[in-house]
Amino acid sequence: MAEPSFAPPDGPGLIDDRSDPDFPALYRRLTRRAERLDVAATRIRLSGLRLGTRELRGPEGIRVLLMELNAFQLRTELDVLSLNTEGAARLRGLRELLETGRLEVRALPLGGWAPDFSVFHGPRSAITALIGPHWMERPYPHRGPGWASLHRGEPARTAAARFEELWDEAHRVEGALRRIFRRRRGTGAGPDRG
Repeated sequence: MAEPSFAPPDGPGLIDDRSDPDFPALYRRLTRRAERLDVAATRIRLSGLRLGTRELRGPEGIRVLLMELNAFQLRTELDVLSLNTEGAARLRGLRELLETGRLEVRALPLGGWAPDFSVFHGPRSAITALIGPHWMERPYPHRGPGWASLHRGEPARTAAARFEELWDEAHRVEGALRRIFRRRRGTGAGPDRG
């Protein structure tokens, strides 16, 4: 019997910068439909993160594993994003996820993986994995092509198992992130007092 899929049936197995849906659209669709989301990324640029409140409300829990977390760069991005309405709203949504515990973030600076990958956990234990550079900008920022692949079934379960191994080795950074968010303008709070 085939595994039930919560991924769009028209989703391509191989995605490039010309696919329809393209990577950002497919990622948003999968995020909205996921019950849980696990992301392993070398680094995250908040300015390139194009997930809105509609997508971030979907999963009950989001775990993000980073190889690189630069506090200075994060503070700079928070300042820049807080200057416009859309960016400030995105930051408030991320801060709310952190504060409620729905967003967990760990860092594994001495670990490694390539390329970036996300695992979307859906209803009835369905699992879908997106593997490849996690580019959310439009148009695609390079001359192309930009490749990623969509996996279900056993390959997706393998990606989920490898994520768990990496997650168990990583250390938590939510406390530091909360302090950084609280100290930035436009994220919904004043200076951190504790």
